[in-house]
Amino acid sequence: YVPGGSDLPAAAEAELPFSVTVPQALNDASLIDIQVLSAEANALMSDRLELKLNLAVACDTRRRERVEETVLSYADLRLELAACVLSCGGRSVGLSQREMGLMSLFLRNAQRVISKEELIRQVWGGCTEENSVEVYISFLRKKLQHLGSRTAIRTLRTVGYRLEVQP
Repeated sequence: YVPGGSDLPAAAEAELPFSVTVPQALNDASLIDIQVLSAEANALMSDRLELKLNLAVACDTRRRERVEETVLSYADLRLELAACVLSCGGRSVGLSQREMGLMSLFLRNAQRVISKEELIRQVWGGCTEENSVEVYISFLRKKLQHLGSRTAIRTLRTVGYRLEVQP
């Protein structure tokens, strides 16, 4: 820093998003204040950059975890997400996109009651007839029966549905 002048080249000064006016007569106290403010600004910028880096690493880690999740399992069922295939023992069946959405939601929330409203919101994006849920649950039940699975989708009247192992 040069009092009354600048240690930046003219081209660099032109690119700054702000302008700095420095009075010609600066005393030592003013220079100390400027140095303290500069040090505080550098520390603040360093903290912000560190926070941004930590957030970026956390987001990347979560993204990788989602990408690496290719198979969901519960009891005797195995759902291959990329292939849209549900397996039990040595048998397999293909699933439609809606069936995949429902089955993956059930497998991620096994033994938890899921309301019809939540199924509509998660699988259909909130827009469908309530009857669609029953239709697709029926499709999945038939496929589970075809596979010979001990796992079933149970209806809890006025509450929702639950994926559970039958005794």
